[in-house]
Amino acid sequence: MAEKKRGLGKGLSELLSISEKSEVADTTIAVDLIKPNRYQPRRVFDDLALNELAESIKMYGVLQPVIVRKSATGYELAAGERRWRAAQLAELTEIPAIIKDFNDKEMIEIAVVENIQREDLNPLEEATAYQRLMDECGIIQEQVSARVGKSRSAVANICRLLALPREVQDMVSTGEVSPGHARAILSLPTVEQQIQLAWLIAQNQLNVRQAEERAKKIITSPELQEGKKPQFKKSIYITDYEQRLEQQYGAKIRIVPKTLERGKIEIEFLSREDLERILEELSKQAAAAVSATGQGFVV
Repeated sequence: MAEKKRGLGKGLSELLSISEKSEVADTTIAVDLIKPNRYQPRRVFDDLALNELAESIKMYGVLQPVIVRKSATGYELAAGERRWRAAQLAELTEIPAIIKDFNDKEMIEIAVVENIQREDLNPLEEATAYQRLMDECGIIQEQVSARVGKSRSAVANICRLLALPREVQDMVSTGEVSPGHARAILSLPTVEQQIQLAWLIAQNQLNVRQAEERAKKIITSPELQEGKKPQFKKSIYITDYEQRLEQQYGAKIRIVPKTLERGKIEIEFLSREDLERILEELSKQAAAAVSATGQGFVV
């Protein structure tokens, strides 16, 4: 008989074996003995919100204890990483804590569900958390939806974000492209087309319907039908970078984006002497960089 999985299908309070009315600390623990939950899905913490919480902690203390499990070197957080980080900013040496005996699967579940219920994750972090919950806890989307209190279709739609190219995922994380645009982007058959549409959405602030219309145009574009790689329209930032480089090096410079994160820089020279001048200027900049960082650089 398979081992019964503890916690699956339960609410966060039940999984933690506590209620909001009985969250009384077992003890206080030195903050430097606590390590973050290795399964924490959140990668971005709002510095302003953390500083505000730290100021509140300075005035009133930590009102809700963190929840930890013992580890080989001290303790590992199960819930309450924001409070722990803010306590450090407030220069507290100890923090109230509840000590629980959790296994790894429960640590994953708690980390995911706590953040989802408190709406602390960006869409990509949420998608990654759901996928990890399924992969490492051996559950399916229906169980995830019951676990986090969202519909199965909502979970499925969020997980679709993981099928986007990395460049587009980064745009979703920063809010340049919304999760609602993902369906239109994923309707395109190639990575190049998907990146092109994401670029257009971000540059022109297209809504979902407009993105769907652009997707249809991209699919039927003669240029793309011939297999040609899409050319990305330069943003005002790229143009500004070109102008600054031209002023610095006294040469015609062109930045050619290939994707949202990659590209090349073309420097035009008019003679051998002009080339040597440009190389000398690049060498000076490299030397300055080495002096500032201590890292090598070769031109």
